Amino acid sequence: MTELNALIDLIDDFANGADFDARWRLANEAVQRLGGMAVNIGEFDTTTQEIKWLTSTMSTEWMDRYMERAYFDADEILDHCVKSNEVIRIETGLKMPENRFCPVEVALDHDLHDFGYRGFMAQALTTGVQDRLAVSMVMNHAPRALELPEADAHFKRMAAVIAAFIGRPDTSGDVEVYYPKQRRLTPRERDVLSLLANGHQYARIAERLGLAEITVRTHVQTARAKLRASTREQAVAIAVRDRLISI
Repeated sequence: MTELNALIDLIDDFANGADFDARWRLANEAVQRLGGMAVNIGEFDTTTQEIKWLTSTMSTEWMDRYMERAYFDADEILDHCVKSNEVIRIETGLKMPENRFCPVEVALDHDLHDFGYRGFMAQALTTGVQDRLAVSMVMNHAPRALELPEADAHFKRMAAVIAAFIGRPDTSGDVEVYYPKQRRLTPRERDVLSLLANGHQYARIAERLGLAEITVRTHVQTARAKLRASTREQAVAIAVRDRLISI
């Protein structure tokens, strides 16, 4: 009965969260009660296996590095979350490079450990036809320290409530939101797609940006490839949907 009461209390708290910022604070508090030092929440597309958006209470210095080095392309936690519904545990600092070449996933592992992030518990839950929401608890100790049946049960309960209530970030809020796809479009590609979205033709875009028309067409083609779009119209729609550009 105590566990049921705890679940009801958690649901009530999130149901009363006025906006994303409030629910985000509740998620962080819930993780801290379980012994975590930080929380990551991200939504990703299971078809493309790409992160649509990500929020985190890990240090700003770490998140800047994560984005700058495109660590999201080698994130073992997200990879596991794409494939499994179960709680997963990851311990950092275990992968040692065998030679001078250091793969990205090894660099990510050692950087996490050096920043004091020693372990993670994570779970992903379905939120749409092809979307899943991953919740991970960051720890300053190895996750085996929490290898108890009740630890998994508590984490599953928390992750389920967060996935049900957190919603999508509000761009007007205070929570820092990261969009990894933005790194894959250059500023010029975003400029071109933005002007396309606002009804301009290639010739007009070229004039406004001081480019040759063939260059504008090249930017559209590369943006389409990066966004896996079949047409320029689809590229614009995807860019708007993923908040890479605005209309």
